[in-house]
Parts: sequence; C-alpha cells; structure tokens
Amino acid sequence: VKVATTGARRVERELGGGPFATDALLLAGRLIVHIIARHVRELERSVALFGGFFPALKNLAVLYEKVGFRRSAVEAWERALFVAPDEPTRQQIEEHLLSLLQVNVT
Repeated sequence: VKVATTGARRVERELGGGPFATDALLLAGRLIVHIIARHVRELERSVALFGGFFPALKNLAVLYEKVGFRRSAVEAWERALFVAPDEPTRQQIEEHLLSLLQVNVT
C-alpha cells in the first residue's frame, strides 16, 4: 500500500500539470487498487488454506484496516483472537477490537 501511494505521488510530481497528468493519475489510482486487491486476495487465500495461521489472519486484519474495510478488519481480528499465540497477544487484540468497535459506534 505504501509503495503504491509513493508511486502515485511520484507520477503526480513528475507530470506536474502537463496535458496527460489526469490520465496518468487515473492510471496510477487503478494500479494502486489492483495492487491492494491482489494483496487482499493472497492473504484471504492463505487464511482459507491455513485458517488457524495467526500471522496470515493478523496481516489480513491490518490490511483491511489500512484500506478502510473496518467491518472485515473486525472479523479478521476476531478470528485472530482465537488463534493468538499467547495471552499478552490476545489481550492486545481485545483492546484493539474494542477501540475499533468504539469508533464504529460514535
């Protein structure tokens, strides 16, 4: 996500206000969406194959959060909670889930 955003900024900076700037930015935006969608699909596939694999669930939850899919992030964090490797990690996830759910309520 960060690499794609940086790439879009570079395209904008390089083209400035040139005649093709709008088309280039639109293309860069599509590229960003494609990259994010590919990463989401890869992580979803990992979670489907290895449902109890904590790192995949955690990474999927984080990615959902970064792209603004709050409900999907909450679901992934809830799944990660049950396969967390230790009690301190479970407590951190519970606190994080509470913060996500509080944001949804207000």
